[in-house]
Amino acid sequence: MAFIHFDPVFLETIEKSHQYHVFLTVTNDKKYSHIEKHPTYFIVYGENGLEFDWFINAKQKDYADVYGDQVYLEEPDAHDEPELSNDIPKGNVLEDDAQLYLEKFEQEIYNDD
Repeated sequence: MAFIHFDPVFLETIEKSHQYHVFLTVTNDKKYSHIEKHPTYFIVYGENGLEFDWFINAKQKDYADVYGDQVYLEEPDAHDEPELSNDIPKGNVLEDDAQLYLEKFEQEIYNDD
């Protein structure tokens, strides 16, 4: 049995009127049977020697019922679609850009001495 108490500062940041969720990842060959949740701590019941990682998912205080704005996308007109081109650039543009960045970075490092 393991008691996990929440930090008081953490408790100030979550909405206590909503239920929190506990996620466990067992890190050895032992098993757990269940979790008992309380407002300021939870208890993990399992075999002796059980080892686990855990995290909590809870609603942020004062934002429990705040959701992003709903966005409606318009259907594009057929004439608005871009034309496809058969011109495929030669080489890997991202790789070339990365190489140039690294060369410039190395110059800055070695020239600062």
